[in-house]
Amino acid sequence: MARYVLLLVAVMMVFASPFLVHADAHDPQRIVVAEVMEKMNSGVDILFLDTRNSRDWTEAKEMIPAAIRIDSNETLTRVANETPKDKLIVTYCT
Repeated sequence: MARYVLLLVAVMMVFASPFLVHADAHDPQRIVVAEVMEKMNSGVDILFLDTRNSRDWTEAKEMIPAAIRIDSNETLTRVANETPKDKLIVTYCT
């Protein structure tokens, strides 16, 4: 019985794998500070979005100049849709 369960799970994973790979293709790319600095220094146009929660944002001692404060997923979607596609969007939080 255990063999059949393992076989069933393996078959399900094989058939599900294309969907799992497809979902990962749309995940945002992670970037580290050094990469952002390199892109800025090479002239890449970057839009910074501050996604900290209200309390953290209010208590923040440092903020990136010209960053846009995003307070909801709706606002994030709107800004992403209105931003030119050739502009790099970098979101950050604490």
